[in-house]
Amino acid sequence: MKTFIKVICVVLLLPVFCLSCDNISEKTAFRLSENVTLVKNPMYSPQNEDSYAAGDYGSYLNYFKDSDNIIGISASKPSALNSHRITGYCGPKYEHKTKSVESYSYDVKVNNIDFSRSAITRAPSNAQSLFGDVLTFSIAPRTITRSEVDECEVEMYVPELIHITQPNITTEEELLPLCYYDGFKLCWNADQNNENGVILILEWIGEMVIGNDIPDTHIRRTCVVDDDGETVLSNNLFEGIPDTAVCHLTVLRGNMEYVNIEDESFNIMAESHEFLSFVLIREVTLL
Repeated sequence: MKTFIKVICVVLLLPVFCLSCDNISEKTAFRLSENVTLVKNPMYSPQNEDSYAAGDYGSYLNYFKDSDNIIGISASKPSALNSHRITGYCGPKYEHKTKSVESYSYDVKVNNIDFSRSAITRAPSNAQSLFGDVLTFSIAPRTITRSEVDECEVEMYVPELIHITQPNITTEEELLPLCYYDGFKLCWNADQNNENGVILILEWIGEMVIGNDIPDTHIRRTCVVDDDGETVLSNNLFEGIPDTAVCHLTVLRGNMEYVNIEDESFNIMAESHEFLSFVLIREVTLL
């Protein structure tokens, strides 16, 4: 990966320079795409940080609640050139709490689709249709001796599958764009029915394009924005991350509920996310 990145920089193949500032003219952007020098960073000390920007995280807070069981669907898109891979999951959050699949105490259905552990080794054939709709999660004890409670049903809206639309990446050569930190505009397909907003998670694990990698480094910063289809990333997200660092951004939206059934707790989740890897640019010099 790193060798490939260095080759790109040496030959200055920069057609996907993400100049997202509205005040940059097309002429300037064209010059930058052809004549750019990257500044080598000074000495950098390893650091670790896991932080959350202030904001209304709403139902996403349920993700951080500890629970006995997790039920849900997840759609993961590794890059702009991939399709979402949809998986279902159902079972104890900590596997050591159960001895076998058969010992799981509850049957689960999502819109009458069987989500028992033995049934979701792969996503249901119609899994994509579950997004952008109200889903009913049904949880029922397997035996009457387990509990006298009736089946528990949870209804919640599951937002549409999320797709990043800017940076606009259409070829393999564009997969690792160079993105200027100040005024970095991110766009995606908005879902007007999603009231939970979109979670953005920026990570840097010390990987560099120019100079040596910085081991023992992991910065992760999380923020929530409205689901209106676009946002300009705060410069604070990139604070302390050096020029030409390889960053990874996760763009996620979904819905989550937390319920208790007698003496067991359940995290019910449905989400989709896309990954964007890019080279962070801080200082550019026009030739």
